[in-house]
Order: sequence, then structure tokens, then C-alpha cells
Amino acid sequence: VSTQSTWAAVDPRNNGYSANPTGCYSGWDNTLGTGLFWNDPTSSGKNRGPCRSSDRCLCRGAPTAAPTEPPVTWRSVVSSTRCANPILTFEECREAAQALELVDTSPTRDNGSATNKPTGCYYNRRSSARTLYFNDPNNSVHNTGSCASGCVCRE
Repeated sequence: VSTQSTWAAVDPRNNGYSANPTGCYSGWDNTLGTGLFWNDPTSSGKNRGPCRSSDRCLCRGAPTAAPTEPPVTWRSVVSSTRCANPILTFEECREAAQALELVDTSPTRDNGSATNKPTGCYYNRRSSARTLYFNDPNNSVHNTGSCASGCVCRE
């Protein structure tokens, strides 16, 4: 924000107004025009508006951390359909198998194009070894079968 002002006016609407943000911001007011405004976050008014292009919040101190991605969750699926959200990488297949505590947590690469095996992360639940496989859905040639023997999918 570029401004020539070195002072901030107390926001005349520091009364819980939902449009103006708390703290120091650069914005516009009907009475005062364009400028820097201060809404004391410790006052009883406590404006609660969002920071936006018309009310640019000015922060001092360390920047806040970026929001984190929600944790990824997986599930084991046995179905005549395919995963709605397939696992897309070999590494994620391993991570999901570990999280689900499958018998085999080290996937074997399947570079085939079988019609009776699924794409993504899958295992053979009918086998005592329950071998884990990863067939890359991003390859031009990949499996096209269902999750009848067992898939690991993203939630």
C-alpha cells in the first residue's frame, strides 16, 4: 500500500460495523475520505470486517503462517466401481498403505494395461500376501478395471 499519510484517523464507525476491519487499514470513509484508519481491537466496538481491496489491512510484526492443507485421508475400497479420487503417485500409495496398516506397505509398480485390474493404488485381497501395487493413472497406458479385489483411494 502506497500512501503519503503518516497518521491514522480513528475510524468513526468503530462500533461493530461488519464492513471495516479491525486494526490499521487503508481505506475510504464517507466523512473523512481516503486515508489510514484505526479500529482498536481492544475496544468494545470491535469492527469485524474482512481485509479486501477497498480496505487494505496494514500489519506490523511477523507475517502469519499460510493456511495449511487439510490432512489427506484414505480408505480401502472393495467395489465393482473405481476410486472417485484415485491415488496419483507411488509415494502416496506407500503413505496410504502405512496409514491404513495394510499387510503390504511397499507397492510394486504395475506398468500394465489390464482390464481386470484398477488404476492407482490397489491390492489383491484374495491373496494371502495381499501384495500392494501402483498403476500410474497419469501414464498413457494404464489399467482400466474396477476395485473388485481392493483399492486404496483418497477420501
